[in-house]
Amino acid sequence: MIASYPAEQREAVSAALELESEPLNVIAQTTAFREMLLRQRVNEGARACMLSHSAGTDLDNLAGNMNTKRLTITPATDTTDAVMESDTSLRLRAQRAYDGLSVAGPVRCIRVFCTQRQRSGA
Repeated sequence: MIASYPAEQREAVSAALELESEPLNVIAQTTAFREMLLRQRVNEGARACMLSHSAGTDLDNLAGNMNTKRLTITPATDTTDAVMESDTSLRLRAQRAYDGLSVAGPVRCIRVFCTQRQRSGA
């Protein structure tokens, strides 16, 4: 930022920026903070779109693209909330969903079908 000023003004600008109360310093810090928040928001949005980094409802949506729903471990009652499958378990099942698309019967495909039958209680 200092380099954008003419050479004869750079020393004065540099001295002014060392003061915390300098309006130019406050504006520069505010702009830098806003830029940091924007970049953080973009990064979090990008992570939410990746199966390996998503969590919560973002993970539910990504797993839904693979026809995989979060399992209910314990149903809800009048006094307690439902206990749902963990993010880690859902992520693993969503990653394995592609293995179930094969009809030729490889070992991983059979594991997917066995796991589905086991969880459905059939």
